[in-house]
Amino acid sequence: MEKAITFSLLLSVSIILGGCGQSLPAQNSSPQSLPAYEHWRASVKNEPKHLSESEVTQLRLERAKREKPDWLGDAKIPEVVREVDRDEQPKVLAKCLADQGIEARPTSSGVITGKLDDNGTSGSEQNTDPAALEMKRKRFQAASWECLVKYPVIESQVVDDSAISDQIYYEYYRDWWIPCVEQNFGGKYDRSQIPSLESYLNDHEWNLQGSESWKDISGDYFDPGTSKGMKLDQTCPILPPAAALSGEN
Repeated sequence: MEKAITFSLLLSVSIILGGCGQSLPAQNSSPQSLPAYEHWRASVKNEPKHLSESEVTQLRLERAKREKPDWLGDAKIPEVVREVDRDEQPKVLAKCLADQGIEARPTSSGVITGKLDDNGTSGSEQNTDPAALEMKRKRFQAASWECLVKYPVIESQVVDDSAISDQIYYEYYRDWWIPCVEQNFGGKYDRSQIPSLESYLNDHEWNLQGSESWKDISGDYFDPGTSKGMKLDQTCPILPPAAALSGEN
């Protein structure tokens, strides 16, 4: 069966799947030293945010205006229904999209449209007409923006781009995510593909999920639109714990 066209909404950060830099040995990669996901912390931390209610309101308004699709024109910015925990947001967004007639499934980093069929591929519609696809894309884009505005992440968990945030992601991938995949799905990551911290902070390139970086694991495990990818995503989330990024504890 041909895989259908799907649309995805990623939260917080885009995962860069580029080239590699200098190698650096992995740390904390043994089964005995791998903590539970929610307990993982990096060696550095962001300073917790302390914002007034008016500051939070202003930040969310500016973000909503900035992220509104241009073609929506003067469309009214929706009111906030409630703020949500970052780890809860994908499920809330999936339901919000479903309420607008858009079938979506939550992942650890956002939502993906469509559903798993018997072959483990995502989506059930095979419409490849360009005009119809563009209409679907715009509908998904508008609904996603509306849902994100209605259900924003708790502002203290919104992470700004910084060298400290980048290092937290780096240590998470190196010390927790790669070992998690190896321990639970039998793959083996080529440690020579791990860039040095300095290289990653400079160019943000890391061949994290490329087939040349992994042995003894199917590429389907890195596609959240397959049943195998769903299982890996649930076991080894691609984003670090919210608390590790926000510095709350």
